[in-house]
Amino acid sequence: MVDYITQNNKETFMVDFTSIQTPVEKELLVCVYDLTGFTQFSRSKTSNEVFCAMKEFYSVTSKHVEAAGGLLIKFIGDAGLCVFPLEIASDAIESMLEMKHVADAWLKENIPGSFLAVNCHVGPATIGPTVGYGGKTQIDVAGDTVNTCFTLGRKEFILSPQAFRSLKPEARKRFRKYTPPIIYKLGERN
Repeated sequence: MVDYITQNNKETFMVDFTSIQTPVEKELLVCVYDLTGFTQFSRSKTSNEVFCAMKEFYSVTSKHVEAAGGLLIKFIGDAGLCVFPLEIASDAIESMLEMKHVADAWLKENIPGSFLAVNCHVGPATIGPTVGYGGKTQIDVAGDTVNTCFTLGRKEFILSPQAFRSLKPEARKRFRKYTPPIIYKLGERN
């Protein structure tokens, strides 16, 4: 089901990902977010304190993703994986920027020295139901687009070229292009 809804006087594009009955390949905006400095925090706290902090962090971020028309696929320790329909990629990236600001403010109070790193990539990925805990059905996503998103970086708000191209022209002005540094590896010359 694809639908437009009005939320807080703002028209939002919504896709009911949970109604997908069989895996399907779709063009998606895939986002991965991760806490920096979390290991140091977790080593200085009890497991219960870490659990409570993560529970609150999950609440802060999942509500934001869902309100923006996305689907939170899963939490992976101190990270999250979510997807958005390609049709709302530009607005979704703006929403992820807002989420970063909200999360960073929460982190400053609750996990000092930590901030939210976000990676965004656009491309084809297969999304559909799979078996989750206790045999319950859950939605998951897989493919090279997901793998690429995880490898973009870990310390900033990073867009792949494909995600950058999905932005509206005025939103592109907020980002700068970087190229990878030249490196030298040990090895035989050919």
